[in-house]
Amino acid sequence: MIVYHGSIAKIEHPLVDIGRKNLDFGQGFYVTNIWDQAAQWASRLSERKNTQAIVNIYELNTERVRQIVCHPCHSLQMFPLPHHIFVPSP
Repeated sequence: MIVYHGSIAKIEHPLVDIGRKNLDFGQGFYVTNIWDQAAQWASRLSERKNTQAIVNIYELNTERVRQIVCHPCHSLQMFPLPHHIFVPSP
């Protein structure tokens, strides 16, 4: 499954235990399968920080995620997430 993470940074190794704990769904690495949602979030961040918007693209191994959910971990680095970076035009 392809998932996206809107940001202002290239994120090669997503970690689920870094970030603010008071987010809507708690601490974690948020992804979506909706390109536009990630691009809009990246654009908002880039406007706020006056920098370039980046959408990180990952191939998520859903079978491996099912195994991890049964055995909690602190890092998605437990399995490879090949990634690509797309930088949307302003």
